[in-house]
Amino acid sequence: MKTTLLWALGGLIFGGIIHIFSVLWIPMTAEKDSWTQLARLGPVNAFHRFPPAREGETTLPDMDPSLRYAVCRYDLSGGLLQITARVPPVYWSVTLYDRRGVNYYALNDRLVAGREITLWVATPRQLLAVAPQSAEGSISDERLLIGAPAEIGFAVLRALVPGPSHETVVAEALDATRCAVVGPRGAANPGAG
Repeated sequence: MKTTLLWALGGLIFGGIIHIFSVLWIPMTAEKDSWTQLARLGPVNAFHRFPPAREGETTLPDMDPSLRYAVCRYDLSGGLLQITARVPPVYWSVTLYDRRGVNYYALNDRLVAGREITLWVATPRQLLAVAPQSAEGSISDERLLIGAPAEIGFAVLRALVPGPSHETVVAEALDATRCAVVGPRGAANPGAG
C-alpha cells in the first residue's frame, strides 16, 4: 500500500513538472505567434498596412473595424529603429510589443501635441551607446528614445476612422509612416536625422 501511494505521488509530481514545462515552453516554440503571423505582411523594418477588419475576419485578435492598422516587425541587430509618423487629426496610438506580443510601450494622441512624431527604439546596450550623445543635446526634445527588452519585436500604429470622410486622411497618414533601422549597431546617432 505504501509503495503504491509513493508511486502515485511520484506520478503526480512528474506529471505536474511536465505540465508546467509544456505550458512555459510551447508559446516560445509555437509557429502561430504574433511575430510569425505578421511575417506574411512583408519584410522587417518597414510598416505594412492591414486591410480594414471585417466582422469575424481579422488577422490579429480583437481588431476593431473602426480602426486602421499598420504594423512594423523590427530587428534591432543592425542599429536603432526610427519610427516617424505624420499622425492624423483623429485618435491614434503607437504600441510596441516584444516578439511574443507583450506590450512594453504605448503612446497616443493625448500624450503628444502636433501632427508628427519620431520614436527611437533601442536595446539596453544601444541605449548606453546613445546616452553620452543625448547628454550633449544631440537628441531633440521632440524625439522619444525607448528601451526595448529584446532585439526583435513589432510596432502597431492604430488610427480611428470616425466616418467615411476620414478614410483618405487616415490612409495617407498610415502610408507616410516609416520604420527603419539607422546607424551601425550600438553606434547610431539619433540626433543626426
